[in-house]
Amino acid sequence: CDWSSDVCSSDLVELRGPTFRLNILAMLVDGLREFTGGNLLSALYKHSIHGNTVHVKIVQTILYKASRPWFEILYAWTTKGILSDPWNEFFVKEISDVEEKHFWKKKYRINQDQVPIGILDPELVQPSYNVGKGINFIRRCLLDGQWTMQIQSEEDASTVEGENDIENSLGYRYQSRENGNIKNVALKKTLTSATVLVHSHILCTLKEENHLMQHLFALKQFLLLGQGDFFSALMEGLHNEFNKIEEPSSVKGIYKHSLLSIVEGALRSTNAKYLPQYIIERLQVELILDPGDEMEDHHRIYDIFMLDYQVPDPVIAIVHTTALDQYKMVFSLLFRLKKIEFMLNFTWRQSATLQHALQTSAQYTGIDVSVSSGYAQATVLLRNISILRQSMTHLIVNLKSYLMFEVIEGGWQRLELAIDNASTLDEAIEAHDNYLDSIIRKAMVRSPKGDQASRPNLLADQVDIVLTIASEFCDLQEKLFAQSLESAEIVAQKRVEAESRLKQGQWGFHSQQDITEQETFFGLIDYSTLKDVSIISEKYNKHSLELLKALHSSIDGNVSKDGTMERRKLCGDLNDGDLHPQRFLIAQLDHNDFYANQGVGQ
Repeated sequence: CDWSSDVCSSDLVELRGPTFRLNILAMLVDGLREFTGGNLLSALYKHSIHGNTVHVKIVQTILYKASRPWFEILYAWTTKGILSDPWNEFFVKEISDVEEKHFWKKKYRINQDQVPIGILDPELVQPSYNVGKGINFIRRCLLDGQWTMQIQSEEDASTVEGENDIENSLGYRYQSRENGNIKNVALKKTLTSATVLVHSHILCTLKEENHLMQHLFALKQFLLLGQGDFFSALMEGLHNEFNKIEEPSSVKGIYKHSLLSIVEGALRSTNAKYLPQYIIERLQVELILDPGDEMEDHHRIYDIFMLDYQVPDPVIAIVHTTALDQYKMVFSLLFRLKKIEFMLNFTWRQSATLQHALQTSAQYTGIDVSVSSGYAQATVLLRNISILRQSMTHLIVNLKSYLMFEVIEGGWQRLELAIDNASTLDEAIEAHDNYLDSIIRKAMVRSPKGDQASRPNLLADQVDIVLTIASEFCDLQEKLFAQSLESAEIVAQKRVEAESRLKQGQWGFHSQQDITEQETFFGLIDYSTLKDVSIISEKYNKHSLELLKALHSSIDGNVSKDGTMERRKLCGDLNDGDLHPQRFLIAQLDHNDFYANQGVGQ
């Protein structure tokens, strides 16, 4: 019995090691049966952090073998762009139903739940994701299927190729610990080299073969109104084609092909015709019409006209959909300014013609201001219109100059430098996004209706109000001058005919009505028109003053109830460098201290 007891005790001692191992294996099997992929590796890694060295050795052996298939997937993804993951166990997930134009932003995403904690260094997750995505971008968007990546080792200058070198480049066994955390030293070197190769190829291809900077320049020239002669010709063409006084507020009869022919005519007649053909052919026209808008008949061509630029597929990774929407927001403001400037200049020419006709008629009939109240009232009306027009022209021209030179041109120079210095596609995208964000902030653009993310922008609202008043004034002038010039032409024709008959010894005018028509002053003695001009003038002066106050407040800040200074609440978050252009704008708008004498900025 004693002998058998000794045998049993020795057997138990010998079985203690295998039993302990079996207990560990049973615990792992029971506890990790629901885990897969990165989750499984994370759980195994946590089990490897144990005080019992035997436990650690057993788990590390299992972890090394279990991690090898995952590292093979990582190797294929980061060197060939192949995502061989049928069971969705890798941390990169492909979205199948995504258009090619949204490839860079939406085709792949990181599944954080499948990132193996302790196996892959957290700072290498994004680089690993970007390298594989970049390889697929080269093949599917740049259509460069023959491109391959050759990664050269710093130690032996050998090329990392083939499945046998996985452990050398990405292997788990070559990780080191720093401050208790595993560091993928070899993987970090591999990803650094791969990132340089992939993104340098992408950026070079976009710049050299896909004309990245040329397309960005075209967007600046057409959607940010940089091609001034083109837009002058375009405005002239739109006005000549659609300025129908009998239907001044209707959009009926406006078709896209008609607008395209006007755009093509403006291109042929200006320096824009020297732009490359691959730029010109992407310029399109868009009509902004809301089918549910009950006020559709009150729109005009300038309210629904929008230039569009068809960005090619590879470049659309940088000029994405949100960026195009921002371009169109700025275009709407600039085109509105251009339209008002054009109409102010056009009505100035009409006013000069009408003033000359009025003086000629007064000299012919032998009247002056002292003897004719009607002539005096017509003269006052034209003078008031001229004063208000000059004030509006001063504001519009300086505001447009501020936007074109201080905001857009300065931003464009910074964009060129940022893209030249960009080392990855994401940096180029960020540089372009910052360029547009800066323009949006400084341009005082009013956010579109329904934009839930937009914040109140009182400065942009003031600009919108002033431009609306200027548009009303232009419409009033256009209607008044069109009727008056028509009457002046009829009167002038009758006067010429009367003079011709007098030279032949006949009566000059056939009736008393022809004589009295010479003293009607072409409808300029209507008191209601003079009153309308006075109302518009008061509104404009009031809101111009509010605009200057808003500009001062956006720069100098407002004093809150607790006595602290609240800065830049009116135009968004601007840093100190962003404020200099607006200071220059204030100086230009108030160069003679007219508004300062009324209390602005005090």
